[in-house]
Amino acid sequence: MVDLAQLKQDLDWKAVALLDELRENGGQANTTQLKHATGWNSSVIHYRYDKLADAGLITTRKGHTDTDRIPPTVATLTDEGQQAIEDGLIDSFNLDQLTVRDLKEKTEHHDHRFSRLENQMNERDSHYDKRIADLETRMEEIETALEEIANQSTLDKLFDR
Repeated sequence: MVDLAQLKQDLDWKAVALLDELRENGGQANTTQLKHATGWNSSVIHYRYDKLADAGLITTRKGHTDTDRIPPTVATLTDEGQQAIEDGLIDSFNLDQLTVRDLKEKTEHHDHRFSRLENQMNERDSHYDKRIADLETRMEEIETALEEIANQSTLDKLFDR
């Protein structure tokens, strides 16, 4: 028998959202599929795998791959996991609202990254502006020196030196 009250205390909304994705995917999905469905990275998903497996709601195993890459982990709902879903575990979490909260977190994260990139670009702009000003000054010095050489050459020709 599944203790919904205990599961609600032990699991966060992301773990419950993974259960929901597994249910939507016929009771089984690999890490790559869940990354695409949720937008979360592997470490977030694997952390929830551990929590869900400890609660007896899923089992995990390594999948198959035809490449040299490490195969993605496959998560499968257990009978207890299916029972928890049927008993209303997913419905007890308002995942629609939680998804909005997750989007807010992602937006704040992207805003922070954008600000950091903007600062880096401003620093680069000021560096290049200074470099361009230095080069323009150097070009003026070279042009002045060339004019002096040209004037000296003209004087030398005039005086047959």
